[in-house]
Amino acid sequence: MPTAPLADLMDRLALLRLRLARHVALLRATGRFNEDPFRGLYVAEAEADAALEDPAPAGAWAERAAALAARLATREAALRQRDLAEPDLPLPRLIRRFGLEEAAATALLAAAAAAFDSRFATLFAYAQNDAAARQPGIGLVLDLVAPSPELRAAGLAALGPGAPLRAFRLLAPPPPEFREDARPGTPLLADPALLALLLGGEDTALSGALRPLPELAGEALDGPAAMLARHCAEAGAQPVVAALCGQADAGQALLAQRQAEAAGHPLLALDPTHPEAAACDDATLAALVGRALRLADAAVFLALPDGMEVARLRRLLQAAARPGRPVFLAAALAPDPGCLPPGVALAEVALPVPDEAARQGWWRAALAGEGATALAAPLARQTRLGPLGIAAAIARARRLAPPGAWPPAEPAPLAEAARRSAGPALARLAQPVAVPHGWDDLVLPNDQREELELLVAATTQGARLTGWGFGPAGRPPALVALFAGPSGTGKTMAAGLVARRAGLPLHRIDLSAVVSKYIGETEKQLDQVLREAEAIGAALLFDEADALFGKRAEVKDARDRYANQEVAFLLQRIECFDGLVILTTNLGGHIDQAFLRRIAYAVHFPMPDEAMRAELWRRAFPGAAPLAPDLDLGLLARSFEITGGNIRNAALGAAHRAAAEDRAITMPDAVRAVAREVRKLGRLPSRAEFGPLYAVLASGAPPGGRAA
Repeated sequence: MPTAPLADLMDRLALLRLRLARHVALLRATGRFNEDPFRGLYVAEAEADAALEDPAPAGAWAERAAALAARLATREAALRQRDLAEPDLPLPRLIRRFGLEEAAATALLAAAAAAFDSRFATLFAYAQNDAAARQPGIGLVLDLVAPSPELRAAGLAALGPGAPLRAFRLLAPPPPEFREDARPGTPLLADPALLALLLGGEDTALSGALRPLPELAGEALDGPAAMLARHCAEAGAQPVVAALCGQADAGQALLAQRQAEAAGHPLLALDPTHPEAAACDDATLAALVGRALRLADAAVFLALPDGMEVARLRRLLQAAARPGRPVFLAAALAPDPGCLPPGVALAEVALPVPDEAARQGWWRAALAGEGATALAAPLARQTRLGPLGIAAAIARARRLAPPGAWPPAEPAPLAEAARRSAGPALARLAQPVAVPHGWDDLVLPNDQREELELLVAATTQGARLTGWGFGPAGRPPALVALFAGPSGTGKTMAAGLVARRAGLPLHRIDLSAVVSKYIGETEKQLDQVLREAEAIGAALLFDEADALFGKRAEVKDARDRYANQEVAFLLQRIECFDGLVILTTNLGGHIDQAFLRRIAYAVHFPMPDEAMRAELWRRAFPGAAPLAPDLDLGLLARSFEITGGNIRNAALGAAHRAAAEDRAITMPDAVRAVAREVRKLGRLPSRAEFGPLYAVLASGAPPGGRAA
């Protein structure tokens, strides 16, 4: 027994066949067929009669049509009695959702008819007196449903390029010669999705790019929620674009979801950067989005990507905005009203930057279980994720959790899942910094160690400082630190240790990828990195920062002017970064003075003195390393004024030589390794620098001292 959608479709096709039968009979009676002897160029009368099932349908047409119409009405009424909001029948649903008039509904059915019943191709060709016209034309449909000139004119408009059938790709674009026309001979071609829709299937054209938002936990901020509800109520029957303005994932999706729930309609999220959407031209994307939204009777949430063209956005808004179904547009700034299609209102709602308390509430609501409060506080402090990012992080952590290990007892798995959601710019332009060392491995004078301890405290106590009135409410003061000193004095190690003590992942900016010769590209890429780092709560490390934040030069030509503008932008953007930024430089005097005033912590890493060098030499050799009795670490510390980095390299080089000869590490091994480090620094090992140890280099004798 056929299903209700298929039975309904077959009855409607039968009614269409009766209409064609009446039309063919009328053509025969009035002699409007051009019957000539060129067989093969037209459909023979006998062939058409066989397809009609009724050689003389004129007298029975009205009775049979009335019977079919009654059966269709009875089926709809029976479905309504099942307490359905609307009959679950495909064609009636399409008619309602797209507001189709009779001519458009008939055209929709006729365009798909031949796919369900091949006899219709014969009938269409016969009725149009053209053997090649196997699809119905606009003129044929109007002949079937529009007997008067007034109805014909209205039907012609309903089948034109801007009407719903074409605007939302229920009908495929006609051949190029008819593309922008609505002539009687323009063929009506079914879009591939239409055939599935008429059988009750789903529209899968943008299934990856247009999908429901995940169920977000928590409550939207009271002020923006009330403002959005008022704007939507005031719009009434006018389509509205609700611009939810603020930083990315600041609660826009949660606000849109709550408003849609209150209005009682679904909400779909469009990702215009998804490959399915990116592959579409502007008109096609707008048509497919509009079709999907009407089929689902849904509103749409669109996070506006950077660089989206105005023409593409305008087409999307025109297709998506409907009365009672707002377009929720998440963007840093509201679009210019001139970008909106005619008749569409703009409602602007500003969202504040979420503070730690708001983020903690979102985490607590999303975890919603035992221990949620204990987990929410550190996660809100360590990350800057909004409701969408929190939902994604929890879903990822749940997938990665071992069986029986959910919910987690500590925030680490969730924090790690959040960090894995880093955006493409951060993954492309920065690299995570591994920190294999411990805090005790850092050899520095007491003043510098105390300064680093204060930096850790400042990183972890930002929320408390804002509560005390330091900085704007909800946003801790910008935290920028400068580590200056010669290469190898431990600046990068200290940056990693500070970030780890503060519970933050550290990413080193790849200056070779960020800095661009094209005007404005450096600023754009740095801004993307900073925004994505803010979202996952990452600390950023700029090695050799003077390459980006160097002193501005006197303006002598256009290049100087743009270079100075670049530095000015970087100064302002870094100051607004909600997190920890660490700059390292070997040349502290080359940093722009305006930027130095913005630095909260400046730590100078000096060349190690003899006592520090002795400690560095001691730590450079692990406890399991075989050391020969002649290896005098104190003598090495007194003899060579080199940095900790050089000392570690020298110790490793000495170990390589000894391991290759299967013996203990000797004093000559260490001296020769130091000599290599000195050469790397651009100096030749000299008798004055090496003193008595220079004889080891001059002799070239084997070191001896085989391990026991």
